[in-house]
Amino acid sequence: MGKNKIKKRGQDTSTGIGPNDGIPRTLVINRSQLGRSGTQLMLDVRRVMEPYTATKLRVRKKNVLKDFVQVAGTLGVTHFLLFTRSELGLNLRMSRVPRGPTLTFRIEEFCTMHDVAFGQKKPRSLADQFLNPPLVVLNNFNKPGLHMTLMSKIFQNMFPALNVKTVSLRDIHRVVLFHYNSTDDTVEFRHYEITVRPVGLSKGVKQVLHSHSLDLSNYQDVSEFLLQNAAGYESDGDVMGAESHVTVSKVSRSGKERSSKSSVRLFELGPRMNMHLLKIEEGMCEGKVLHHSLISLSHKELQEKERLRQIKLTQKARRRQQQEANIERKKEEKEQHKQRSLKGMRAKRAAEAGEDITGTDADADAD
Repeated sequence: MGKNKIKKRGQDTSTGIGPNDGIPRTLVINRSQLGRSGTQLMLDVRRVMEPYTATKLRVRKKNVLKDFVQVAGTLGVTHFLLFTRSELGLNLRMSRVPRGPTLTFRIEEFCTMHDVAFGQKKPRSLADQFLNPPLVVLNNFNKPGLHMTLMSKIFQNMFPALNVKTVSLRDIHRVVLFHYNSTDDTVEFRHYEITVRPVGLSKGVKQVLHSHSLDLSNYQDVSEFLLQNAAGYESDGDVMGAESHVTVSKVSRSGKERSSKSSVRLFELGPRMNMHLLKIEEGMCEGKVLHHSLISLSHKELQEKERLRQIKLTQKARRRQQQEANIERKKEEKEQHKQRSLKGMRAKRAAEAGEDITGTDADADAD
C-alpha cells in the first residue's frame, strides 16, 4: 500500500516568487467577480508577467488587500495588478507596493490569447517563450504632464531591466508594447513573440535546417534535393523588406566572430487591451488624487479637498491612538484581575490548609 499523498491547496509552487533580490515581481489578482472573459484576461496577463509572478495563485473571498500587502515584502512583490468589474466594464489598477502610486484604468476593449490565436492562420505553439521576462517598448509617451511620466515609470518598473552588455539574445523571446494613442487618449497593450530567421536561404536549405527528418527516398543524394527546391529563394523576411533585416554577430568555438544577416519578425501572442487612464492616486489605492481624467477642479477646490483629507487623516490617527490606548488599558486590567484572582486562590488554599490543621489537633486532644 502506498502512502497517502496530502494535497497542499492554496500554495503556489512556481519559481516566480522569491526573496527581495532587486527583481520586480508582480501579483495579478481580482478584487471582484470578473465573469468568464474577464477571468481569462486576468490569467493571460499573469502569463505575460511570467516568470516573476505567482501563476497558480488562488484568491479566496475572505482575502482583503491588506493580506496581500503584508506578505508582499516577504515574497519580494513590488507591484499589484488588480482587476475589478463595475457597471461600466472592467477596470485595472496598477499599484506600486507598499506606498503607491496607483493608476486606475478602464479597459475599453480586450482580446484574450485564445481570441488572438483563433484569428491567426498558423497559431504559435507556446513552449519555452515564458521562461524569461519580456522586453518592454514604450511608444509615444514623450508628452508633457505628470500622468504621462508616472505611466511610463510604472510600465517600465514592472519588468526587470536588461543589461545590454551581459544579456544573451537567446533569452529574449517576447516583447510587450505600450503605445499611447493621443487621438482618443488610450493606452494600447500588445504582446508579441520575437523570432529571428536567416535571410537569403533557398527553400531546400530552409527545409533542411528546420526539419527534424527529411524524406530523401526519391532522390539520389541531398544535392539533388537542394537543386530541385532552389526555385523559391526568397524567405519570409525578404518579402517584409530590408528594414526588418539585422546583422547578428556570433562567436564560434575558435573565438572568431562571424556575422550573418537575419530578419526579425513579431508574432502576436495576446492578450490585447485598450485602456483609458481614469485617475492616479498618491498612495496604495488611496490618498491624494494626483490626476483625474473625468473631474477637473479649480485651485481653491483642490485646497479645500486637501484640507478635508488632512482632517480625515488626523481623525483616523486619533482613533488609532485611542484604540491602542484602550488595548493597553485592557491588558493592564486583565493582568490586575489575574493577580487578584491568584491572590484570592492562594488565600483560599491557605485557609483550607489551616482548617485541616486545626481539625487534626482537636481530634488528637479528644483521644
